[in-house]
Amino acid sequence: MDTYKSVLEKKPDMVEALYHYACLLADTGKGGQALEIIDLWIEKGQNFPGVYYVGAKISLALKSYSKCKEYINMAMADKAVSGEFYLLLAELLRAEKEYTAMEDTLLACTREHPLFLEGWRFLAAYYMEKHEIGPAKDVLENTLEHFPDEPEIMGNLAWILLEEGSNPDRALELARIAYDQMPHQAWLMDTLGWAYYHKNAFGQAGWMLSQAEEKDPDNATIQYHLGMTLYKQGKLLKAKEKLESFLVSNDIKESEKEKIKASLSGLNSHKKEKENSDIIIFDPAEQPTLEFPENIDQEEDILKPDWSNMERF
Repeated sequence: MDTYKSVLEKKPDMVEALYHYACLLADTGKGGQALEIIDLWIEKGQNFPGVYYVGAKISLALKSYSKCKEYINMAMADKAVSGEFYLLLAELLRAEKEYTAMEDTLLACTREHPLFLEGWRFLAAYYMEKHEIGPAKDVLENTLEHFPDEPEIMGNLAWILLEEGSNPDRALELARIAYDQMPHQAWLMDTLGWAYYHKNAFGQAGWMLSQAEEKDPDNATIQYHLGMTLYKQGKLLKAKEKLESFLVSNDIKESEKEKIKASLSGLNSHKKEKENSDIIIFDPAEQPTLEFPENIDQEEDILKPDWSNMERF
């Protein structure tokens, strides 16, 4: 704090230094003092957008919502502001549970700043939190028009396509491209593995999902996807273990738990004669809706990569 204070004495218009100084004050329980300094800057006519942003950011952290709104209103009064202000306003509206106004703010952000990626991300995440898959998909499609090579957007859109079951071919293509750019992300490995699953390439799905599990062993969704893949491969005991691991997670809906419980009821846990065998007896009478895996001991589809765009060494 002493260093930033010294910098501000020499460069009083350095907003970045003010931001870090004010944040340090807030972090040490002196948020009120930080806002006093910001108000003093504004009174002196140093009303740069960054000054308002710092004040609003700290006020939001202190849950001083009226003060936060005051700074934002001063910044946005009859003038254009950066996309960060829209996101800050959206955060404020979320905190005040004004969700319709929050959505309108995010939509305005994407209209006014179509090349501001974070605005699109925030809007898509908002719809996903509300389980509005259709609007989230539309936002991600629009985002790709502006950012066609953004792997995170491609990965999230692939996941939605798989959830919808509408276009597994495109989902696989998007997931592959995204994974090539971000090969060490567990969530993306899971998406790609699940895309392979939907294309009946269970060997490739199992390998990819196993890699995802190594990265994020406590992820319930990965456990579920891996369990279903193992089941399709006829590895029923291992599938049962993964699906049971999925059930103990607190991050899944009760309806999803009931669905898995119903599926597990069709797996009779009695092993065959060989001890430690990975095969268990399937009893379709217990759960007629659970189909017995069709491709045991058969060749499955292997989806080969597209090498057409690879550069030669």
